[in-house]
Amino acid sequence: MTSKRGRDRMISYAGRPDQGDLAPAIRVVDHAITALVGLRDSLGPELLIVARHLAECRGRIVFTGMGKSGIAARKLAATFASLGKPALFLHAADAAHGDLGKMCTGDVLVAISVSGETRIVLPMLHYAREAQILSVALTARLESSLAQQADYVLALPTGHEGGPIAAVPMASTVATLALGDALAALVANRNRFSDSDVAVLHPGGRIGQKLRPVRLLMHAGGRMPLVAADAPGAVVVDEITSKGFGIAGVIDPASERLIGVVSDGDLRRHLGEIGTLDARGLMNDRPVTLAPHETADHALDLARAHRISAIFVVDPVTGAAVGLVDLQDLLRVSID
Repeated sequence: MTSKRGRDRMISYAGRPDQGDLAPAIRVVDHAITALVGLRDSLGPELLIVARHLAECRGRIVFTGMGKSGIAARKLAATFASLGKPALFLHAADAAHGDLGKMCTGDVLVAISVSGETRIVLPMLHYAREAQILSVALTARLESSLAQQADYVLALPTGHEGGPIAAVPMASTVATLALGDALAALVANRNRFSDSDVAVLHPGGRIGQKLRPVRLLMHAGGRMPLVAADAPGAVVVDEITSKGFGIAGVIDPASERLIGVVSDGDLRRHLGEIGTLDARGLMNDRPVTLAPHETADHALDLARAHRISAIFVVDPVTGAAVGLVDLQDLLRVSID
């Protein structure tokens, strides 16, 4: 059921009819699923070989195609670039009118054509061979001209597109994107691409914010609530109150290592002993901590799992507290 009001604008698929008005839509999705299952079952060692070449590419990965294949090629170029591999989309029509010069030795050409007979794409394969540029074809026809000219061929599944007009690409476009993404995943895994790498290449938007290292978010220096292990209980209370984070880190005077934390909860548990205990007697000696390189997203997960509102950031070598991240800051990063 649907509603025209705010958050209630949601479509429910429960109890959908088997046929009727939804039949064409169901058929498209069913054919896309069939294509994806066929693609999954056909993945083989040639995919690993192509992934190795792309991972080791010292130039750029150049994607090309026409029509829906061109749209898929443009998306895949963006995906590879976001995973740290220099990649671009070169329109086959532009390539045929002078832009072949954008490709050079050291690049890898990935040409997409379901039929394998897209005429305007074929000269790019010829140029690639002359320029000693490795070429990869994504096509459903292994006997096609594209497949015959390419150095490597990755097969797309064959079958009905699923739509009311068989010539309109639907299931094949879904399969093309899936095969390209599978290739991208192998390349990223081979190159050990990590969340921190994503953060460097994706500084904007929610993804970039969540993957920011905590060292860029933490409160440091004089903003950190810190007390020596032998500090009287009254000093601990003053430090927690003045800094406003509901917590104080306890430092070993000799090594300057963080050896524990005292929270508001710890003070309440020792309410009658604050006048007689020092920081070491009040503290929790197993504090939850973070390393400077760990992400805001991971920090938020830790805060939620342990039901705490602040986490100290500790140098992994010296054990010294270098900063503090606050739950409110982490929530703002997660929401923005």
